[in-house]
This record gives sequence, structure tokens and C-alpha cells, in this order.
Amino acid sequence: MMRSITLFFFIILSLVGFTQEIEESKKLKSVYVEAGGKGYGSLNFEYGITQKHNISAAVTILDYTWFDPNAQDSIRSATLPTPSISYSFLIGKTNHFFELGAGISILPYFREKYDRNDSAFSFHGAIGYRFQKDNGILIRAGLYPFYRINWALLPLPGVSLGYTWK
Repeated sequence: MMRSITLFFFIILSLVGFTQEIEESKKLKSVYVEAGGKGYGSLNFEYGITQKHNISAAVTILDYTWFDPNAQDSIRSATLPTPSISYSFLIGKTNHFFELGAGISILPYFREKYDRNDSAFSFHGAIGYRFQKDNGILIRAGLYPFYRINWALLPLPGVSLGYTWK
């Protein structure tokens, strides 16, 4: 488990380190809401490392289950705000892009004893279309594969709407 997380962050940091520096005015920032995708919904802030590489941080609403320590054989479930971090690569010119990305969500309640079919870690991807103006609207739509360790791989659809600025 820790190897997977370490490898993920190593890859992101390597990509950040090897990207060429561009003018500060070309680095875009975005804020958007997402329905579907890596959870039921999320609020995202994204920072452009370069014109084609973005890092985003989000608060995602995910559904998690864990054992109830006060009851036998009963599992309680909760929909929780969950932090996530993602990297995305944009392919395209002007305002229209094909987006590829990967990320991880981490449940902040580590003291809970998880069901053997569940985990505190979820991985998510992004394969989709992105319309983004330098100072204006941001629209995303696509397929966002979601994988929770020892549980399931789900090909979730999602859409996002937001605003981008320099």
C-alpha cells in the first residue's frame, strides 16, 4: 500500500520537476465543482504548473463503511468530506483539450477499523474533454475511473463547471 502511494507521489513530483518553466502569466488557476467523477461531488482548486500540467486539490464527498465497535456484525456507513490530490495532463490547443489524469483520496478518519473489503485510500483517474478559457469558464466531462483498494474498480461518469483565471 505505502509503495503505491510513494510511487504515485514520486511520479507526480518527477513530472513537475521535468516540465519546462514558462511565464507566470501562462500558469492558470481554476476553481470548479464536480458532479460524479471521484465521488458524489467535489469542490476543486487547481493550479497550472505549466500550460499542459495541472495539480489540483479537492474536498470530495465519498461514501465509506467501517465496523461499528459498539455492535456485533453491524457496519455503519457515512458520507464524508475527503481530501484528494490529482495531477492532470492536457493535450490540445487553444481552449479545447483532451485530459488525462490520476489522483488519490485519503479518508481522514484513520482511527476507524475498516471493513476488510474497504480501505482509507481511493485512486481515481480522468479521461475526458475539457473546455477552458484563460479568464473565463471551465467545463469538463468524461469518464473518471475510481478504484478503492480491496473493493471495486468503477468507471464513473462526471461533469464539472467552474472558472479559470491567470
